Amino acid sequence: MQHSDLPSAVLPLRLPIRFNPYVLAGGSRVGVQIVSLLTMMTAVARLDPATFGAFSMGWLVTVIGNTLLYAGLYQYLLRSRELDVDQHVVFWAMLLEGAAISLGMLLAGWLTWHVGNRAVATSLLALAPLTLLSAASAWCDALLTRQQRTAAVGVIYLLAELAGTLALIAGLSAGLRLGALLGGRLACGVAALLGLASAAGVWPRLRWSAASARAAFQEAAPLQGGTLVRTLAIYAADYLLAFFLNPAASASYRAASRVAVAGADIFLQPLRPMTWEALARHERADEHAAMASVYLEQLRFLTFFAAPVLAGVALFSERLFGTFAAAGWATAAPVLVLLALARVPSMFDFFLDPVLVCTGRTGLQFRLRSVQTALVLSGVALTAGYGPVAVASWQLFCSVSVAVLAIGLVGRLLHLRLRPVLGAVGPALASTLVCCGGGELVFRILPLDGPLRLLASIAAMAGCLLLCCLFARQRGLLRLPRY
Repeated sequence: MQHSDLPSAVLPLRLPIRFNPYVLAGGSRVGVQIVSLLTMMTAVARLDPATFGAFSMGWLVTVIGNTLLYAGLYQYLLRSRELDVDQHVVFWAMLLEGAAISLGMLLAGWLTWHVGNRAVATSLLALAPLTLLSAASAWCDALLTRQQRTAAVGVIYLLAELAGTLALIAGLSAGLRLGALLGGRLACGVAALLGLASAAGVWPRLRWSAASARAAFQEAAPLQGGTLVRTLAIYAADYLLAFFLNPAASASYRAASRVAVAGADIFLQPLRPMTWEALARHERADEHAAMASVYLEQLRFLTFFAAPVLAGVALFSERLFGTFAAAGWATAAPVLVLLALARVPSMFDFFLDPVLVCTGRTGLQFRLRSVQTALVLSGVALTAGYGPVAVASWQLFCSVSVAVLAIGLVGRLLHLRLRPVLGAVGPALASTLVCCGGGELVFRILPLDGPLRLLASIAAMAGCLLLCCLFARQRGLLRLPRY
């Protein structure tokens, strides 16, 4: 959709952004993570584990449902060549999926109420409407992303998260417990939908095309199937470690995993919609050479920043847990080393889905993701009995294997040789060496103790990364993601 298609009354809602869209989207993503962390800490400080656990069980189902809604049909809307028809058909298709997930949650909540934990049932029943809200939000999100307004989307999600936090605090102040948690999530969902709908300024029409719907579902099915199986793989290690060993082993793995994922997530999440939008736009124009340029440029940017951050997390893992965590968490340090290193080669895996889909290989994408999930699950099942370090080692092996596959497959589809791909990650090697060397040097020479010493070394690494960025941009080696 072109901007001129929007109603004139909506145009003033465009944010007057002067910064690079990725910078603002990335800053919003960091803000969402910080607000979410503070929200969780507030809830944990005020509520007992049973209450928070009941909420978490319902919220996990909601997260899985929302993830499916943002996969498949969302990307189809970005790639559509007949947007005037497809945007309305896809809205009702998304709403149909959201309704099906909501109905499943209502049914699960009703059964749990009669035969299980009533607090869990309450969470499922109260959160069920969220997937309907998320379906409409995903539709607006896709239209805004197609208009190259990812920065506005990021700001809206940040404001919605703040609204949810305020609702949670208000509920806790009023003496609510589980209701405060549920109210916070519902307030966040409502705020996100209102903000996205106001910014998009497009309303769905009662229009349906069986051919368009069939094409949309056929394109979406492999992506949604792959998303579902990967979601199972994400949580398999936690459950299997708890089954074979004990909850403490599972907790060590989960804590390390969250830190490692966060180290890459602040770069990946704001870049993902921009990557899909750019590749889908070039697909519609049959500009395959431009797709290769996008891949190399974004790969260079992503590895330049993510690689030194993840290497620094691995280098400082023992110091991080030794300084900020209780003694019982020390076993998580070696797990964090392996998982942080495993996230580095996953930078290549990041581009596999959009490249496969935008080059017409959706079936291959689903088959590859299914095989990858089977590989991860089988290895986790075999190594879980040996502890979290063994599981993390398997994750590192799988990550490297998939990265090698991704490099070869993406190169073949985009007609790229290995040399330009290696050239794209060359600056990342230099930035990693400079940042880790600077941080380690400051840690060793500063006469400080405890958290101050660690924080000073982390600040030194951040300063080195900023200097590397300025140098690389001055030499024309690095460009921020753009449309």
